[in-house]
Amino acid sequence: MAMIGVMIGLAAQAANAAPANAPKSQALDPLIACRAITRDADRLACFDREVAALSSAAETKKIVVLDEKAVRETRRSLFGFALPSRNLFGKDDGDSSKRESAELKRLDTVVTSSAKNSAGQLVFTVEGGARWVQDDDRTLMLTRIKPGTKVRISAGVLGSYFAVFDGNGSAKVRRDR
Repeated sequence: MAMIGVMIGLAAQAANAAPANAPKSQALDPLIACRAITRDADRLACFDREVAALSSAAETKKIVVLDEKAVRETRRSLFGFALPSRNLFGKDDGDSSKRESAELKRLDTVVTSSAKNSAGQLVFTVEGGARWVQDDDRTLMLTRIKPGTKVRISAGVLGSYFAVFDGNGSAKVRRDR
């Protein structure tokens, strides 16, 4: 409990796309309520009971605890995918800073592999395993885009993405996996 983290209740029904204005998880409410108990023995018994319940929920994956670093890494690994409108990572809670907003609008990474598909489009993989496919008909200098090439993938309008390769041009892209 000493770790500062973000609590996310992930019961089976949370996997369904709930509305963005869905109520926050109440998983911590019983534990927090223990603080109001004035008698020491009763308060300790309450804390013990509620911590055991949270521990059990964590073991069965009904509740997942992520620290800020894990949330950032998860956001980064999901960049480019259309996700359900459920607010899993505090995106619209008013708790996101400008830095976090910028983090979600672009990804600065490195190409780990690249090739041409049967349609002549660039297919490239970046650190972390995300695979992107060229989604326009621009001619790129594919021979220059090799492992180690830096790439910035930025979110455009209407769900589009653009990749700018270090000194090798740019292309509209889509996340493949």
